[in-house]
Parts: sequence; structure tokens; C-alpha cells
Amino acid sequence: MVFVPAGKFNMGSNILPDEQPIHTVNLKAFWIDKYEIPNGAYQKCVTAGGCPQPVSWNHIDDTAKLNYPMTLITWAEAAQYCRWAGERLPTEAEWEKAARGTDGRVYPWGDQFKQSLARTAYDFDLSTVPVDRYQGGASPYGALNMAGNVWEWTADWYADNYYRLSPQDNPPGPASGDKRVSRGGGYGGTEAVMRTSKRRDIYPDERGSYLGFRCAN
Repeated sequence: MVFVPAGKFNMGSNILPDEQPIHTVNLKAFWIDKYEIPNGAYQKCVTAGGCPQPVSWNHIDDTAKLNYPMTLITWAEAAQYCRWAGERLPTEAEWEKAARGTDGRVYPWGDQFKQSLARTAYDFDLSTVPVDRYQGGASPYGALNMAGNVWEWTADWYADNYYRLSPQDNPPGPASGDKRVSRGGGYGGTEAVMRTSKRRDIYPDERGSYLGFRCAN
């Protein structure tokens, strides 16, 4: 895991309505996984009886794929893995701070999009890559693939107007909702969805080869 110190950062952007307004958020210190949870780690949870057998191992039988992100699991299954590991899913605010730092950068590595630093649609290969790929695209705190590869579940329910209502200190997300927030873009995304402020609402029981997660503590 990588450490994100306590303090303030500016969350959101002026690009899309559900990213507005840009607002100051004050978070307590936390840790977040440096990598998206890979197949091999999830397999250990299943073997230990802490996680359900997934509908698909996503090439888990191929040892070459053990370091690829675990996908095709629901929000509840991702949250269960994190609990088994003694952790939890990150809040949406924690995820964004871990991705962009305190200088308001547009992408984890800076303000200019660089195709070589993330797995995106521009690679013309609709598939994931190992979770430790793209070292040069690390966030300010050292987390990898916070743009591209897979979208990532967060703890929060989704509301398009939440930023106008959220508390400044450690916002927990809406109390309820129909969909959960995912972050980070994915291998099929373009430059526009790789932004650190980009939000996506997904039904919590959805499974997708483009959808994974990481944990926080």
C-alpha cells in the first residue's frame, strides 16, 4: 500500500455537471493499495474461504495472468475481499486524492495526457495488462493504473448532485442510492475518461471485464 497524508485537496472539475463544483475536501490520513487487486490475490481469498468463487476467474488458470486485475466481480464481492484483507473499499474522495494529489492535476502523472502511461483505447487492444505496468504513470503517492486498465469500485453510492451537498471533512458519499461510483477509466476509455475527476455510476451487481478494484485502510 501507499500512504496518503492527512490534509486538504480540491475535488472535482468544471468539465461535467456531476463533477461540479470544485470544492475543498479535508481527509484524514489513509493507506491505499499501490496496485489494483490481481487475480492471484483474489484466488487466495477464495482458497481461504473468505470470498465466493467468482463466475469467471478471468484466466486465473493461466499462471501468466495471476498479476492481471481481478474483474467480473460485483461491488459486494469487492467489498468482501477488502474486509477479508482487513481493509475496505476507498471512498470516492480518498480515491480522487490518491490519484491526483494536492496540486489538482488532471491525470495521475500531470496535466497533459500521455498515451504511453496508461492502458487505454488508443492501444487498440481491448484487454487488461498486469497491475504493475506503467510505472511512469504513477500518482503523486505512487499508486499505479489510477488511469486506464480497469474502472475501480469505490465505497460510495452515486448521486449526480453530491458535490453540492457533501461535507468538507471526510465525505462518506450519499446514504443510499441505486448505483455505486467507479473511478479510473478502463482499457476501452479515451483521454476524456482518464481524468482523475471523472466519475462513473454503475449498478452494484454489474460484472464487467473492464471493472476491478483496490482497497484502502
